[in-house]
This record gives sequence, structure tokens and C-alpha cells, in this order.
Amino acid sequence: MFFYFTQPSVQSLLIANATIIYGVVKYDWSFSAVLYIYLFETILIGFYSVLHFWHRIEGTSSSLISFIVGRLAVSLVFSIGFGILILLNFSFLSTVFPLFENDLRELAPGMFLLFISHGVSYLFNYQEYLSLTDEELFIKPFKRAMFPHFIFVLFLFPFSLYWGTGGPVVTFAILRTIAELGSHIWDHQSFWLTKV
Repeated sequence: MFFYFTQPSVQSLLIANATIIYGVVKYDWSFSAVLYIYLFETILIGFYSVLHFWHRIEGTSSSLISFIVGRLAVSLVFSIGFGILILLNFSFLSTVFPLFENDLRELAPGMFLLFISHGVSYLFNYQEYLSLTDEELFIKPFKRAMFPHFIFVLFLFPFSLYWGTGGPVVTFAILRTIAELGSHIWDHQSFWLTKV
């Protein structure tokens, strides 16, 4: 198990999420603020997923145009589908917690570190994604994005309304970090072990 924690993407994931937990404990970030950070992470998942689609540009110069057209088509279809998911999440979140109630500038460190964390994963797990089909690449981010929102809606949203801020928000951030960590390790462990 210790081997997994030597992976740069695992370390960056823990640092980014620890920063969010620290913000909740130290600066009393609200439940809505944390959810907006995680919504930003969902956007990052979509962004880096589009970059992964472009890994498949290869071949001779005579076929380069067809590859580019194919990548543009796949990226466009994915962006529309994933964009709808993000829009639905934002619509629900902004209805319950209006955006103007949060000073997003205070949340910039958490957002920035999540951006770095996903960038580290993108760089260090690059070769793994080359072995995936377009279908697998298409589905992967939807599964990654839906699970944390499932935890929120099913378990913690009712408690947050009753208990307010503080403990429930920390609990949510910790549980989500554990879920993210477990999902990340499960998702990439086969690739990491092949490099040993």
C-alpha cells in the first residue's frame, strides 16, 4: 500500500484535498464554498479528458487531417455531453447556494492546487491513457464526476442543512478525499505496477 503513496499523482491529490480541509477548519469555509471548489474540479476533469482525446493524433502527414477532424468530432461530442452534466450540477448548486454568497477569491488556493493535481496526474499517467479506446476515454470522466456528487446528494446534503457549517463540512471533505484517493488508486494501480 505504501507504494501507491509514492506516486506523484497520489501525493498531489492528497495535498490539494488537504488544503481544502485546512480551509474548512482554519477559515470556516462553508459547505457551499467547498461544493463550488469541487464543481470546479469537475470542470478540470472535463478539460483534461479533452486533452487525452488528442493523444490519438498519429500517423502519416497524408492522414493527419482525418485524425484532426476525428479528434475534433470526439472532443465536441464529449464537451457537449459533459458540459450538460456541469450545467445541471451548477444549476442545482446555485439554486440551493447562490454563487454571490461566496467570495471565490478566498477559494483560489484550493482551486489552483486541484488544477495542479490533475495536471500532475495527466503528465505522470499519460502513457496509461494511450492504451484506452475512445469509448473508455469518453465514459471514464462521467464515472469519475458522478460518484462524489452521489455521496453529497444521498448522504450529506440533508445533514448540512440541519447542522450548518463546521463538522459536517469537514466530514464531507474527508470522506470525499478518501473516496477520491481510493478511486484514483483503483483506477491507476495496474499501470503503476507495470512500471515497477
